[in-house]
Amino acid sequence: SWIGQISDFKLKDWANISSWTDHSKRGQLFLISKKFPDLMNVDITQFGEVNRRNISVPNFNKSPLLSINAQMLYKYQIVLDGFTCTNPGYAWRLLSNSVCLKLDSHKRQWFYRGLEPGVHYLPIKEDFSNLVETLQYLRKHDDYAYQIAMQGREWAKKNLVDEELLHNYCSQVLLKHASLQAFEPKLTSEERKEVFSHSEYAKLKILLPFNAHGFFSKDNAIALSFLINKFQCKTVVELGSWLGSSTRHIAECLPKDGLIYAIDHWKGNKEHYNPNRTDVNKFLPTLYEQFLSNCIHAKLTDKIIPKRMTTLDAAKLLTVKADLIFIDASHDEESVYNDLVAWYPHLKVEGILCGDDWFWNKTPNKNYPIQSAVKRFAKERQLCFETFGTTFWMLKNTEEKILSF
Repeated sequence: SWIGQISDFKLKDWANISSWTDHSKRGQLFLISKKFPDLMNVDITQFGEVNRRNISVPNFNKSPLLSINAQMLYKYQIVLDGFTCTNPGYAWRLLSNSVCLKLDSHKRQWFYRGLEPGVHYLPIKEDFSNLVETLQYLRKHDDYAYQIAMQGREWAKKNLVDEELLHNYCSQVLLKHASLQAFEPKLTSEERKEVFSHSEYAKLKILLPFNAHGFFSKDNAIALSFLINKFQCKTVVELGSWLGSSTRHIAECLPKDGLIYAIDHWKGNKEHYNPNRTDVNKFLPTLYEQFLSNCIHAKLTDKIIPKRMTTLDAAKLLTVKADLIFIDASHDEESVYNDLVAWYPHLKVEGILCGDDWFWNKTPNKNYPIQSAVKRFAKERQLCFETFGTTFWMLKNTEEKILSF
């Protein structure tokens, strides 16, 4: 259920009710819900911001106003702005056990900086074009929906309740004030990390000893250092992170305000579960915890943002635009090709698409799966690629729309 207020709409347009349904976000949502009643229950309860009078609208059957407790019984909560940001509606929806679906908006609240799309909530495009697909996806992936809901709830409990609310709000105000000073802010980098520590690191119960195990080669390090510096990269996406050897190297190469999104489900792949692979399968039970611990030991938590999901799910859910995307997840031809296709739209024009293991696992027919995937992808888009050791890379030359599921 949704309160049908009109704070996102110009009063003069009330002369024509169809104008409201065409232009008001709430009106658009109402009409969409009528097309998909199995997915949404959106009704009009009142028109309370027109000269303080209710207006009777033809073909609109008003519904009783639901209490917050009644609304919280719904599994998915759609968050819309009005004249200003939705407040406190967003807060109580985050604190519920429901998934928050936040409509994109230029309006900001002070705590938005700490929220991450695909982690604490799911972003909905301003024109609602991905709403139905998102709801359908969530219904088919209930475990994922539950994970998002719980992560949002835990974040809200830590940041939007009682003392934490006041502490975090004041911290944001002081940091903003410091950024406006002509002199260097007094807040140290360590204090900044403490104030804005990433929720994934905060959830780590036991800090494991540092473990340098990894497959990151010297050739990879040289190639990535060159590409990041040459093209002045600030935002990087890494597909496949294992224990974070490559992740940490990339983070260290980035400028102070740089970020790397480390995307991995941290479950390993088929080869890692081979009983004979004792060199790797011993890490599987605590793979993610070891990755987080390594990032903490390296003091890089302010640059490394873990995203625990599959690479294809992340491509559908995240809206990040990257200067460089490093592909090192599954190594079979189809998986590599699918990662290239799914993530290419997330790359900025003149951004770098690169990856590892150019000579990995030659097949009986003398083909290398990663080479086959890259050549196939490059041919389809008329791209040139280069190699250095085991690293391949190519330059994006045109803009593409980010795909949505």
